Amino acid sequence: YAESGDFIRAIVEYKKIIEEADVYPNTHHNLANAYREIGKYQDAEEEYKKAITLDPNFHFSYYALYDLYKKTGEKEKEEKMLQEIKQL
Repeated sequence: YAESGDFIRAIVEYKKIIEEADVYPNTHHNLANAYREIGKYQDAEEEYKKAITLDPNFHFSYYALYDLYKKTGEKEKEEKMLQEIKQL
């Protein structure tokens, strides 16, 4: 659904997957991407962080958070994330 631009439906499906088995960072990351596409930036941030919690080496979510903070103008968070990325 996300690939076809149906982000609302994608969100519903990602949540179902997480409810069934919350073990994959990819699902949280993809859910975050869908939230971001519809402008729900706080929800996106939370899901990216959950992906990182599940797998601290899941670098995709670090870069996505950095980009999100840059997009939303959160300079302090952006700088902090840049430092974390450098440590990866």
